[in-house]
Amino acid sequence: MSSDDQNNNLPNEEISLLAPRITGLINLVHALDAKLDARLQNTRPIWEAVQTQIAEFRVEVNDQFSKLNKKLDILNRELLEVKTEQELHGDRLDALERKPS
Repeated sequence: MSSDDQNNNLPNEEISLLAPRITGLINLVHALDAKLDARLQNTRPIWEAVQTQIAEFRVEVNDQFSKLNKKLDILNRELLEVKTEQELHGDRLDALERKPS
């Protein structure tokens, strides 16, 4: 027995009692749908602004990381230069100390 057969067997008074409830549920769904659309319209500009801020933040962070990487490269080169000079001076000092007077 299909559900259509069951509905056809419902007494008219049960159908007349269910009809207003179904109509009420349909109206409630429509009202909720309208409320949801209104909320989306209110929050859409906020969401778009947040997305723009996130994109700008990403660009700024990437720029800062690029600068930081460049600074670290320079610092490493300078440190290597200082270490190299220190080694050379150490070698010269050792050579001077080994020289007979």
